[in-house]
Amino acid sequence: MDELDGLLHEICVMQVPGGSENTYGKVNILLQTYISRHNMDAFSLVSDQAYVAQVTNTQTAYSKILCITDILRI
Repeated sequence: MDELDGLLHEICVMQVPGGSENTYGKVNILLQTYISRHNMDAFSLVSDQAYVAQVTNTQTAYSKILCITDILRI
């Protein structure tokens, strides 16, 4: 948690409601760190960040597909 708290204070530009104490805060910190392309030392955080980025990219792609299909229906 020390590295996560460090990332919160050093890297995160946007506020993180709940801080690093809850799941939503951790995901928020990992996404902001991913966007800023900051490297982390702890393997568990690197792994968690990769998972969060993958899920986020998958949801974004799915949202784009839904938008395209809606447009094609018009």
